[in-house]
Order: sequence, then C-alpha cells, then structure tokens
Amino acid sequence: RIGKVRNVAAVRGATQKGYGEGAGLSPADAAVVWKREMEPVRKEFGTISWGEPVVRLGAPATTATDEGVQRLRSFLDACDGCHVDSVPVHWYGGPRDIENDALADHVARVHDAFDQRPIWVTEFAVVDADLEDTRVGFGQNVGLLDRLG
Repeated sequence: RIGKVRNVAAVRGATQKGYGEGAGLSPADAAVVWKREMEPVRKEFGTISWGEPVVRLGAPATTATDEGVQRLRSFLDACDGCHVDSVPVHWYGGPRDIENDALADHVARVHDAFDQRPIWVTEFAVVDADLEDTRVGFGQNVGLLDRLG
C-alpha cells in the first residue's frame, strides 16, 4: 500500500510473464491482485476536479513477444471493471531490430491493440551486440522515444 505517501502520479502493476518468469502470476491471478491492491490506490487518491485520476494506473508490463501481448489481453479480459490508464512495455532487441525499427513497431502494435492507451516504455536494451552497436542502438532508441513522447 502507498500509505502516507502523497506525491504519487503513477503506479505500475507487476511485470507479467511473457519472457522468463515475470511476476509468476497467471493473468487471472494478476487481475485478483490488481482489484485488491491497485484499485484502492486510485480510489484513495480520487480525481482532479475535471474527472482525471490523481494517480494513473499502468497495466502489468509486457514483453515484445506475442505471448506477452496475449497475456496482457488475458489480464484485461479477466480484470473486468478495472481502471488501466496506460500500458507499460519492455523491449529487448539486437542490432538488426534497431535497423528495422522494431521498438517503434512494438510500441505501435501495443498502442493499437490496447485501445490507444498511452504506452510507457519502462525497459529497453540492445542485446547481443558489441559496444559500438549498443551505443548506436541506444542513441537511436532514445531518439525514437523523444520523437514519440
């Protein structure tokens, strides 16, 4: 619980399984936890006068895999009536993925798949690359995020 903390603008759900173990919860179990732990946060902080929530809730983060996207869809289906303001994503790719704009494609795919909700890229990395490819890839991805933001 957030308790006495008052300067909170956003809270993100646990990382969903989609690559590796994640939080180790099924989408249905994650929905139960969400209703018990996350929805009260939104209720506790209330809304701004024009109806916007004081605290925005980010869905459980997903990976750039088909399984990760499907698990998030299953979570949202199981979490009927839940308030999910944004969709956090993780992306890891190699130098070829950078050249092919795979991060941009993933962000667009998730944005379109989940009702045009805002996307938070909460983790990204260039993997299986030498130092120079990592440096270039990181710079290209940061530039992409700056343009999207």
